Amino acid sequence: KRAYLSSLTGILVNRNTAATFFGLALLLNASIVEASFGKIGFRRVSSAILAGARLSPAMQTQLWFAAFHVVLLFSTLTALMLTKSRGGVVAALIAACCLLLLKAFSRFQKQEKSGLAPAKERRWIRILIGASILLAIVIIFFSLGQRVLLRSQIQSAFEDGRFCVLPGIVAAVWDSLPLGAGLSSFPTVFPAYRDATCGIAGVWDRAHNVYLEGLLTLGIVFPLSALLFSLWLSAVFIIGIRRRRSARYAGELGIASLVLIAAHSAIDFSLQISGLAIYFAAMLAPIVTLSLRPPGKKRTLKEQSTRHSMTA
Repeated sequence: KRAYLSSLTGILVNRNTAATFFGLALLLNASIVEASFGKIGFRRVSSAILAGARLSPAMQTQLWFAAFHVVLLFSTLTALMLTKSRGGVVAALIAACCLLLLKAFSRFQKQEKSGLAPAKERRWIRILIGASILLAIVIIFFSLGQRVLLRSQIQSAFEDGRFCVLPGIVAAVWDSLPLGAGLSSFPTVFPAYRDATCGIAGVWDRAHNVYLEGLLTLGIVFPLSALLFSLWLSAVFIIGIRRRRSARYAGELGIASLVLIAAHSAIDFSLQISGLAIYFAAMLAPIVTLSLRPPGKKRTLKEQSTRHSMTA
């Protein structure tokens, strides 16, 4: 390891890319924990413990599975803070808040549809509880991220080199529109627009902004394709939230993941790193499948044939 010696980067080189990776893992583990706790049924567990009865093997397996992912949840949260990436931590915080709001809205909508909508007083209590949980998450994020705050105080965000060269990147984008300068052309085009007052150390091979670099290299094709891709995925995840019940967390996780990637891409190039892009694609594949799967069709063809033969 030669770069970012004071930051946790895992198997990646850049701490901002590592922060995006750990942020996605944080959202994934949080969704699995919530789904696992929803399947356990704590009333049955507490009643069995108070009665001195032994839990069934299936219930014990579910409890161990949920506990394992709780450990993973706090591990990824700690790893995210140790990256000391300001943009990555803020983007993950925004995505986590989005995930909580989606889950709260889905839970409230489910209660209204079932006729169990809470009274006005209980509704305010739920709002206060949700706000308290949100505040607790913010406190945990920034108490664990003291090094992130210290780095923000020592080095102002506007003293960062990426903000110094931003006007030059914008000028290059305007000159390359509407067709763009060509794929992977940023390292050769940008030096002509680089401001000497920002320093001449280092080679800028990426714009630290996925949207600006996409406009520079691909022109108007990039925003159209990115918008189409984002809208299609958002529609798929909304369908999953509205259609699925036990797997509703898949659509919520998908929207929160898109928010994380979209927010961090505005100040960094994490999505342009192959390792993270492949991980994000592998993460989206089962989420899209769960969102588009019709509810109630869990039996395999073998189980259905067996059931039909038994009925006959």
